[in-house]
Amino acid sequence: MKNSISALLIALLALTSVDAFSEPVSISLRRTLTDKNTIDKPAQFQITWPNNGDASYTVDAGINVSFNATLHGDTLWEPVAAVEYHRNNQIAREQNTFIGSLSLLGVIGDITNSNTSWLPQFAIKYKSDDVRNNKSFLGTADISLVNKTLPIGKIFGSDDIGLIWQPRAGLEYENIFEANSGTTKGNVLRGKGMIELAVYPARKALDQRLELTASYQYWNDLSSSSALNNGDPVHTLLRYSAKYYLNQNRNYAIALEHLDGENPSENLSRQRYNQFAFQIIF
Repeated sequence: MKNSISALLIALLALTSVDAFSEPVSISLRRTLTDKNTIDKPAQFQITWPNNGDASYTVDAGINVSFNATLHGDTLWEPVAAVEYHRNNQIAREQNTFIGSLSLLGVIGDITNSNTSWLPQFAIKYKSDDVRNNKSFLGTADISLVNKTLPIGKIFGSDDIGLIWQPRAGLEYENIFEANSGTTKGNVLRGKGMIELAVYPARKALDQRLELTASYQYWNDLSSSSALNNGDPVHTLLRYSAKYYLNQNRNYAIALEHLDGENPSENLSRQRYNQFAFQIIF
């Protein structure tokens, strides 16, 4: 996966050298595509090259190419192509996953003037895992919302403290079509949900640069091939983070994170660890 890292770094240099992208195409750098309609999650990088021995690194990044959105009635649809790379060899159970995806992101309702707007998201993904030595196709359907009354998806509070929270629910179907000796082929249908919260202490004084977040993700294997039905059908991931953005536009940040659990969508095995990383978002 060295080529994947090189491609991401080249794209990163291109992003930092261009101030704006002409319509109808825009390019963004995030940790993953699923933060499109939720709390921002910057890409993060941490690489160490010792004088002797192999390099150790964490790469959690996705490059998204968004095409011109089209309006159908009161619904806005935006097609997105993306590549993601999730690599961590500093943890007990390594992660080395490449994901390519085509997605359709929707906004149903006037997100500015309506009380409630719905945010559907559909994606088809190709996933390659160099740790589990398998390849799969993944289809996902998610729904979230923005609501002014509750409020959901909008920052609220005061100059002293700001808050935003966002729920999301959906389904995903994964078909493992290629597996090396010792690993298993098959398919699984999962129900999933997520809730996340961000808090901005001293919101006005710090210009919303300090961000404390907590998120809880849940997956349940609703149906699976007998070959894959050999473990706990419930998967959870709890993540806490504290980050400080280094510039006013919130493009660069330093962050301390705690993770506890697993992520079957990205093939992160169950474990618990802390990490300190440099983060980028464009």
